[in-house]
Amino acid sequence: FFFQAEDGIRDRDVTGVQTCALPISLGLYAFAYLTLHWIAYAFLDVQLDLAELMKDLLKRPYIYLGMTALVLMIPLAITSTKAMIRRLGRNWSRLHRAVYVVAVLGVVHYGMAVKKDLTDPITWAVVLTVLFAWRLAQWNRRRAAAPQAA
Repeated sequence: FFFQAEDGIRDRDVTGVQTCALPISLGLYAFAYLTLHWIAYAFLDVQLDLAELMKDLLKRPYIYLGMTALVLMIPLAITSTKAMIRRLGRNWSRLHRAVYVVAVLGVVHYGMAVKKDLTDPITWAVVLTVLFAWRLAQWNRRRAAAPQAA
């Protein structure tokens, strides 16, 4: 989910170097990880038994959050090609703002799944908060610099 939060970084934001392909690649790696994580759960934990999955969902609500994050990542992965970016135009950015929801779902999923030591989930929550604050500051800076319509 850290990589998903990084998806908001655009060209030359951090290093001054052209980085447009980086966020897309990181987002696709995150989607691949989520998919493999779900496959491992489906095969190893519930043995593809739908009844067992339903019992597990009632017993462990954090699984809903993880599955929701995975479902939200599907359209993001599908629309991460250059052709889809061109086809969607400005709507591509609007659609890909869902990555922020996915990142929050990932942190909460991780926090709820951990049994004893919450150090790692809290660390990731802090990292995500810092990244969100940075993006918000960047958005405010751009908004303030934009000419005001009369």
